[in-house]
Amino acid sequence: MHFLRAPDDGPRLIEKERYTAALIASRSGTWTWDIATDCVDWDEPLARMYGIGLDRAPRNAADFLILVHPDDRARVREAVETALRDKPVLEHEFRIVLPDGNLRWIYDRSRIARDSTGRPVSVVGCCIDITERKQSEQALRDGEARLELATRAADLGIWDWDLRTNTLVYSDRARAICGIPPDVPITVELLRAIEHPDDLSRTAAMATRALDPKLREREPFEYRIIRPDGAVRWVLAHGEAVFETVEGVEKAVRYVGTIQDITAKRQIEAALYDSESRLRLAIEAARIAVWEYDIPDDQVTLSPELKQLLGFAPDADPAIEELRTGYLPGERERLRQAGIDALARGENFFEVEYRYIRRDDQALRWFLLRAEILLGPHREPQRVIGILLDITDQKRAIDRQRLLVDELNHRVKNTLATVQSIATQSLRHSPDLTQAKASIEGRLFALSRAHDLLTEECWERAHIESVIERALPPELVDRERIQTHGPGIWLTARAALDLAMILQELLTNAMKYGALSTAQGRVRLTWHVETTPEFDLLHIDWSERGGPRVEKPARGGFGSRLIRTIASEQNGVETIVYEPEGLRCRLLFRLRREQPSVRAAE
Repeated sequence: MHFLRAPDDGPRLIEKERYTAALIASRSGTWTWDIATDCVDWDEPLARMYGIGLDRAPRNAADFLILVHPDDRARVREAVETALRDKPVLEHEFRIVLPDGNLRWIYDRSRIARDSTGRPVSVVGCCIDITERKQSEQALRDGEARLELATRAADLGIWDWDLRTNTLVYSDRARAICGIPPDVPITVELLRAIEHPDDLSRTAAMATRALDPKLREREPFEYRIIRPDGAVRWVLAHGEAVFETVEGVEKAVRYVGTIQDITAKRQIEAALYDSESRLRLAIEAARIAVWEYDIPDDQVTLSPELKQLLGFAPDADPAIEELRTGYLPGERERLRQAGIDALARGENFFEVEYRYIRRDDQALRWFLLRAEILLGPHREPQRVIGILLDITDQKRAIDRQRLLVDELNHRVKNTLATVQSIATQSLRHSPDLTQAKASIEGRLFALSRAHDLLTEECWERAHIESVIERALPPELVDRERIQTHGPGIWLTARAALDLAMILQELLTNAMKYGALSTAQGRVRLTWHVETTPEFDLLHIDWSERGGPRVEKPARGGFGSRLIRTIASEQNGVETIVYEPEGLRCRLLFRLRREQPSVRAAE
């Protein structure tokens, strides 16, 4: 509509100015189009909307289309042509390009006037700038799209609980998580039915606190649901209440949030916890300590196990210099050199054994350190991560084993020498080879039985009663004919072997010539220990009765010489008395008290 100023038209001019101001304020403008003459008439507000002066306003339909965005021109032309054919009203939206290149959105609503034949003759329309609305709608669509992408990426379902109507809306994903079909109405009762009974009271209490206007908690829910197919799933729900003042009282009117299936996460956490528990048990069982050393900062991360190994309290926080005071001289340098040597070989792993003085009891311990060197971006050492094991017992076992091997070698040599002496002396004093063979076998059997006994005690010691039982086997003699009596004591390995050899000689002599050669003969074997300031004296008394009358032989045999030799080697004395009633042999072993293998038993 085009207004012309008239000098005598004051009231209408004022009305026109008000009308123009209203259109500009509302970002609106009007136009007319005479179809027969193709004449377009714009008002000033519409020209402003298009960013042009009224003098540059389009004068025909072609001029108008030039102002429309090129991508929308075909659509606008088609909309106009369609409306002109059979519609009373033209209504559409399109974009325009301002002279400065900016885009604006226009909403156009026009009424089409027709003649008596129905032919369109003119169009009167109104345009409104809807750019801000379009931008808001686009922003909303973008936000919804981003929300959709985010919820899809996070596998989130959305829920909305209208507390005023007690109605619940679940998104498709939320229904899928809970196993609720699309056609089943969502109710509070349904949700409580699918929640695991053991979690229901806890989640109900959490919801109550969330809906309390004084608390307004937003703590997320983690709970289990039992889906209709029987599957148990873990879900994580985030919710936030919306509060309004109703009749002067603030209350929650809506409760909205998200729900997510976290079953896989919980399973991974459970598996990780089990793995960590097994690793912790393995570390504790193996007495392994885990540690980490930051090279640039010269700092060590201490585990409780490491503190315990080094002799610190579990809650202690020792400085690194305190830890280093336990190294024996040269050990710290040896550890460092082991790492340097590993890197020089192109390796990141190394291990080394070293000695350390514990902080609490000052005990010397052996440790085995195994570590990996982690390098920085320029291949410089940054961190060292490793484990520490206490191998003190293993080192002592190795030393003990080495000592036992040396001792075994010594004993084997002694045993071979004894065997050689037994064989030589037996053959020398027994012209009869059969008799010599029997003597050798008997003495070797006695030696073997004593060796078996010592092997059972790891060649450390032997109990005197066990030595006697092995030396006087029941298969050779009726054990009831030999009475024994004395305190229970432990003998060194050497003393046990010597006593076994002496008893073998005395037993053999008694069975061949003495008390055990007759049915009435008896033997009494007694012993006791005498303690002196310097020695433990072991007194042993072998006494025979009831056998043939005894006479002192013209010369001593090999047995008596063996007894005398063994007794002298034990730093003791021996006395053999040939009493007419029976042979009597008294032995005295002088044992030094500091010998660790000689211990009083029971």
